Amino acid sequence: MVTQEERKNKYCSKGYVELKTDSGTGSTVLVNYQLNQVVKINQDTAYNVFVDFIKTNMSLCVPQVYNFEEIGEPPYEGVKGFTIVEMEKLIALSEEESNRYTGWINDYWGCKRSATLPSDDFGLLETIESLLENAKSNNVSIDLNKSTNVMKRSDGKYVITDPYN
Repeated sequence: MVTQEERKNKYCSKGYVELKTDSGTGSTVLVNYQLNQVVKINQDTAYNVFVDFIKTNMSLCVPQVYNFEEIGEPPYEGVKGFTIVEMEKLIALSEEESNRYTGWINDYWGCKRSATLPSDDFGLLETIESLLENAKSNNVSIDLNKSTNVMKRSDGKYVITDPYN
């Protein structure tokens, strides 16, 4: 079976460079600035649930995925296997946007408890509501509080990038 390192090296030979991440799941993130694409080599089964969600919900605020490949056997932990996701390159939130999102998502949770929803400042309400339903039906935890799980497209549209754990 091909290894994660071999796949990483193959992408690097095509002009991708590795980005340093703090994912905690051991994922490798590579970017090709000329192609405006990102590759995530991953062992997180919750991310696979998200990719499945993306495939059927492209009209929502989620990344565009060009290719998804499962290598080896689930659960993709240790040496059993891994996944490769090729997707669009997105832009990290500025510190100001990150702070605004953190305040907004906290308001969202407070409003949700009172059965009302806050204004849709980031255009993410429909996406978040769908992700919550999907997380429940797939028995994965939702992680929308971290602003690093939100990025934006060059046109300014906000996108949820990694909502499950």
